Amino acid sequence: MSGVFKAKVSKEGNLQENDYEKGFRCAGCGNIIFLAKHKTDFRTGRPAFTEAVEGSVNLVPDKRLGAALIFVQCSKCGRHLGQIVDDSANPERKKYCLNCGSLDFQEG
Repeated sequence: MSGVFKAKVSKEGNLQENDYEKGFRCAGCGNIIFLAKHKTDFRTGRPAFTEAVEGSVNLVPDKRLGAALIFVQCSKCGRHLGQIVDDSANPERKKYCLNCGSLDFQEG
C-alpha cells in the first residue's frame, strides 16, 4: 500500500472532545473526508464516522493477515486513513475507524 500516513499522536485528543460544525480533512492533502454530523463514539480513543463524503475515500481490501480487512484511503492523495470495522450496535452497518493523526479539523 502506498502513501501510508504515520500518525503523530497515539490518541484522538481534541478530535474526540470537541463538537465541530464543519468537518474533517485529510491531514496529508486537505481533501474533505467526513462531516461532523457523521462522527460517532466508537469507544476506542480513535475518531470514528458512520459515513464519508461521497467520492472522498477509496476502500482497499487486504487479506495479507488472513482476515479480510478493508483499509480507507484518501481518494485525492492515497494516504492511509484507517479501516472499516463492524458496528456492534448495528451489525448491518460499518464504521470508519481512523488513525487520529490522519485527520485535521476543517476550520469555519
